[in-house]
Amino acid sequence: MPSQLQRSTLLHHRRGSRLGAALLAASLTAASLGAAAPPSLGKADTAWHQGELDVAMSHYQQAVKEGGLEPDEVVLAYSRIGAVQAALGEEKAALESFRVAVTIDPEFVPSADSGPLAQQLVDKARGEVSALGDYLSLSISAQEVIPAKKEFTVVTVLPEAYTTTIAEVSLEVEDLATKKRWRQSKPSGAQIEFSVPKRVATSGAKLKIVARALDDDKNAWAIAEQKISVKGKAADGAEEELSPFAPTKEEERRAKDDKKKEGGFFSGSTPWLVGGGVAVAVVAVVATVLLLPSNEADVGAPSWTR
Repeated sequence: MPSQLQRSTLLHHRRGSRLGAALLAASLTAASLGAAAPPSLGKADTAWHQGELDVAMSHYQQAVKEGGLEPDEVVLAYSRIGAVQAALGEEKAALESFRVAVTIDPEFVPSADSGPLAQQLVDKARGEVSALGDYLSLSISAQEVIPAKKEFTVVTVLPEAYTTTIAEVSLEVEDLATKKRWRQSKPSGAQIEFSVPKRVATSGAKLKIVARALDDDKNAWAIAEQKISVKGKAADGAEEELSPFAPTKEEERRAKDDKKKEGGFFSGSTPWLVGGGVAVAVVAVVATVLLLPSNEADVGAPSWTR
């Protein structure tokens, strides 16, 4: 009986280019990879297009362990790992890989050229996720306009059933004018409250809030964003001059009118969409994760001083 490596080599000759081309034609492409992706992800992509599928799978698995992947990159890695595992007849491992791909992107569908077993396993994974009754979408709740120089609260929301799959939720607040950033992470939970320090709420600033639902390796399975504005008065009670990044009173009036008609000036608590999916999902059947301690750090250049 040939070894796994021998079977994989045989797979390269018989099916490598066909399988690689088929998955490349799917919704996930190497072009979606970010510049900050782990080196292993680039090596995996190169090996994949050269038909060295067992080598590619190994690099994709390493990239997942290295962490820092965005949702589309996680789907790309697990879908290709699953495709090779299915071609090798490793059904259980392939099913686990496809579960991750399907739960992050509910509309993920492999090409027919991936083989009938891969198709069957993706359908099975999709059925398991659907049986849970709901997809897990990450959302942010925060006021759209906050007072200057005061601590404010941001709440992230995940369905209770899926909190054991996500290890932690991270929050980043960025001042779009100065590029200063504040970050904090907390263990996963249905509702997580973040208290953002008052130094972040600079009068007249426009802030972008980004929340990420992370796995054990700090790969993002879901992302949510919201923008908020900061207003306030100087110590003597006079109105402070607003920065170019803050809306004028007329803009605020129009924003309120627009909100009544279309849902608001800012995007609000909207899940980050992956691959055209209607919601970003995670599934509780993957593994129960170790809850990590809260971690706050001021990062970036420049950053807020304590």
